[in-house]
Amino acid sequence: MNGLGEQNWYPTSKLGYFTDIVREGISITVGQIELFAPAGAEPYRLDDARVDHAMRAYENQREQQVLFHNQTDHWAGSGRADPGVGCAAAGAGAVASALCVRW
Repeated sequence: MNGLGEQNWYPTSKLGYFTDIVREGISITVGQIELFAPAGAEPYRLDDARVDHAMRAYENQREQQVLFHNQTDHWAGSGRADPGVGCAAAGAGAVASALCVRW
């Protein structure tokens, strides 16, 4: 399926856990963008090794976000018995989708 192995499915009780992971990912990404932004005006600031390292890190993060997105789709589809779960999962899925769109 991907470099991380087979998809694991979690119960809806883990929704908060996944939400925390996505929020942390957003926070880290924002911090990295702030660190890299000055290099746009001064391309000589970063060497190729540092740029390659950052790209690998974000590729790994993208693979993980796909797994999170799959999980939230799974929850949203199974939330028919509890509409609140379906709505919450759909909201978390939208956040995961927003992260994936960047790539």
